[in-house]
Amino acid sequence: MKNNRKTLLISALLTLTLVTACNMPVQETLMVPTAEPRSVEVILTEMAAIGNTPTVEPLQATLPPEDPDKTLTVCAGSEPQSLFIYHSSTRSGWSVLEAIYDGPFDWMDGVETPVIFESVDWTVEDIPLTEGMTVMDGRGQPELFQPESGNGERATAVQVQILFKLKANLHWSDGEPLTAQDSVFSYKLSASPELTTADIPRVLTESYEAVDDTTVLWKGIPGYIPTKAADVFWIPLPEHQMETIPIADLNENESVNRTPLGWGAYQISSWQGNGQIILERNPYYYGLEEGIEPYFDKVVYRFFGKPGDNNLAALRDGSCDVIDLSVDLQPDTEAILEDVRDGKMAAHISPSLSWEQLSLNLDSLDSEAVPLFADQRTRQGMLACLDRESLIREVLYGQSEPVKGFYPQELLTGQEMLQLPLEVPLDGPALLTEAGWLDNDEDPTTPRIASGIKEIPDGTPFSFAVEGIEGKRRIRTFEVLKEQLGACGIELTYSEKPAAALYLPGPDGLLFGRKYQAALLAWASGLQTPCALFSSTQIPGEDNGWIGTNPGGYNSDAYDIACQTETSDREKNMAETGESAGLLMEDLPVIPLFFYNEIGVSNLQLCGIRNGIGVRSLMWNIESLSRSTENCSVSQWKDIYASQE
Repeated sequence: MKNNRKTLLISALLTLTLVTACNMPVQETLMVPTAEPRSVEVILTEMAAIGNTPTVEPLQATLPPEDPDKTLTVCAGSEPQSLFIYHSSTRSGWSVLEAIYDGPFDWMDGVETPVIFESVDWTVEDIPLTEGMTVMDGRGQPELFQPESGNGERATAVQVQILFKLKANLHWSDGEPLTAQDSVFSYKLSASPELTTADIPRVLTESYEAVDDTTVLWKGIPGYIPTKAADVFWIPLPEHQMETIPIADLNENESVNRTPLGWGAYQISSWQGNGQIILERNPYYYGLEEGIEPYFDKVVYRFFGKPGDNNLAALRDGSCDVIDLSVDLQPDTEAILEDVRDGKMAAHISPSLSWEQLSLNLDSLDSEAVPLFADQRTRQGMLACLDRESLIREVLYGQSEPVKGFYPQELLTGQEMLQLPLEVPLDGPALLTEAGWLDNDEDPTTPRIASGIKEIPDGTPFSFAVEGIEGKRRIRTFEVLKEQLGACGIELTYSEKPAAALYLPGPDGLLFGRKYQAALLAWASGLQTPCALFSSTQIPGEDNGWIGTNPGGYNSDAYDIACQTETSDREKNMAETGESAGLLMEDLPVIPLFFYNEIGVSNLQLCGIRNGIGVRSLMWNIESLSRSTENCSVSQWKDIYASQE
């Protein structure tokens, strides 16, 4: 930038959510909030009328007679408490909502597809900053701008506007028109303290207005660059139905919570609270005018609980056509793969954004700690000693991939993601010896001994404890690491703890108090430049309330600058994470292991099912699903049996 201008580089906000809170299939992982979310549709809302809704004649449509063959039955985990998006947001609830809320955006494998819009137009400009203006700070939070005194330079920052143009033929399932004001109503409702809503990105929004009946204009505070347009479009709520209901009563209102109006292909027919929700076609579905006629007349959601056993039994006896992602099928992976091999069902498996790592404490606050991992060669040698493909076969039955960057290979963000191969020398023992860890007894099964390593007493064995939460998959991961690293002369012991104990905030907590040696963790790479995971601002300390995603204390100026640059450049923000990912894979503050996966299954006659990175539910395209007398469901899996034949 020119000398007379100074660009205010603002770090992106990355949201990491507790896996348990998000009902993600990875049961033994915990992801701590900073600002991504998860890339789930942003859910937010409040009462306010801007203009009058024009009268529109209801669409003329008739429901077809019921055909038993045209009933789709979905097994979807635990029965939701509510379908009101500001009361309860669960994976099983979103499975149902996908049928009544079409979109507003579909997001799969890095590609965002507008569903209910004629157009979505971005405007990005560099604006001058004045004192007192609200901007996004380096931690992804709003703050009042204070110019530096005495340098005479003018500070600037990027400001983004997005113009959302809705399709003109949208109607609620009661026949009333859906307008831009319904989205603004939702945005304002999201500020209500009585409701369960997210502050981000509302607090990063400067204005959100209905320009006319079909147009919404969002303007962000300077410095905030959304990863996706969906992050800053508030899911419409029917103002004509909800504006007369006191906000305090919304969470208890029957129609709002159990039979919400939508604009999608289906509408709620009945929900008796008996483990079953029944949907029927929406006669006002806008897709009918566009030639999109759903195959199924009726959709039945059944809830047999989150464990896979009862759900799989229902699929096998024909009581369900598909088991959605809200069911935890991880413990049943082997049985599922055998059924896929034998032609009994189809599996739909996709990597998730959650990845397993062995976190190494590089800057311990334990006064008696020994800096075992300070030398980069030590960390590189540890990685080189691992066979991560073998680890994936043991833990996930081969249904994933090693971590070679922030994202799985399949993920695209507008264009092909730059993925960097992990260029680490293959000779792990040689690297360890070079770093000063010697195998004096020439027995690789005994710990190596330190010799001439800075701040490590000679004779110190290369032995350390690995912290982890309870769970079979986490323990199996440790067992494989123990075996593989043990073959290189590195001794591991496992210290299993309840999640509440391991993730206790600092300074007293083990992890966030930075008093551990190593830990098995699963962070999720956010869609908002995930390099923020390992930025120095994420080191737990007093400034961030002792909660951060960089508990190992990795602190690199080069990495922080690369991350900050990627965050402040929308094209890089959306398209790649090249330089920061390369630095991370070279420095190795953590040992990257594997991406977790998400699993759904269906019978072989259900056509059109597709899983992908970022989808909320296998029902994301429910209006396009159909049934055939022939096998049409295509499995998404890695055939681990092919090499055995």
